[in-house]
Amino acid sequence: MRTAQCPLCQEQLEAENDDELFAKGRAHADAKHADQNISDEQIRAVPVQDK
Repeated sequence: MRTAQCPLCQEQLEAENDDELFAKGRAHADAKHADQNISDEQIRAVPVQDK
């Protein structure tokens, strides 16, 4: 299990692997922070941890 915390709202995201975690991060950014114009590179730069 991989986890990452949104640096804007501190929501914790969890996924089985890095690809799923990126997809969840992209969906989260688009849904919750659409006004921030967050790039894929910014999402990939968020620290990821094993759970």
